[in-house]
Amino acid sequence: MSPLHNQRARRIAAAAMILVTVAPFTTACSRNEGGIAFAANTDNAESSAAQFIPAARRGDPIDLSGKLLDGRTFNLVSVKGRPVVINFWGSWCAPCAEEFPELRTAATRAKSQNLPVFFLGFNQRESPETAAAAYRRYKIPFSSLRNDGGKGLNSFGTPISSFPTTLVLDREHRLAGRFLGPVTAHSLLQMVEDVDKPA
Repeated sequence: MSPLHNQRARRIAAAAMILVTVAPFTTACSRNEGGIAFAANTDNAESSAAQFIPAARRGDPIDLSGKLLDGRTFNLVSVKGRPVVINFWGSWCAPCAEEFPELRTAATRAKSQNLPVFFLGFNQRESPETAAAAYRRYKIPFSSLRNDGGKGLNSFGTPISSFPTTLVLDREHRLAGRFLGPVTAHSLLQMVEDVDKPA
């Protein structure tokens, strides 16, 4: 085998090792003109980027409305007085799909424990038909807003460019907590509990 061939083989092997090393740490994705771009993170979902916002530092209530995947109109005012979990997702995003079982568990557990929290998805960058098919496939037990071309992202007062992202609103619908990357059912319900504690 020639020295040139050996050098090329070593380069290919090194590239393969990098891919194997980075892939397990992928926790969030975004889409650009070239397709899906993945952000590497060495934290697991339980310790992924999470932020709790104390009541004294929360901003104004969020005003959000739009169409659900089934065509019905939704307005956040309809769940006034309840904490809200909003999950930003897309079926094109592999970490979002990995997170679905945890979201399903969280919503089911919250319902069984009679927690007042309301769960809502917010689909991004795909058609309602594609999103609805994914929701059925993963058996997600709560509604989702359909993709609105990114207009609704301006309602939250915080940049949302990586998916999945999950926000937790308090009973006044102020931003009170957020997760960047896949979240576990335990972490999400713990955040909801912390947000809903009296100040």
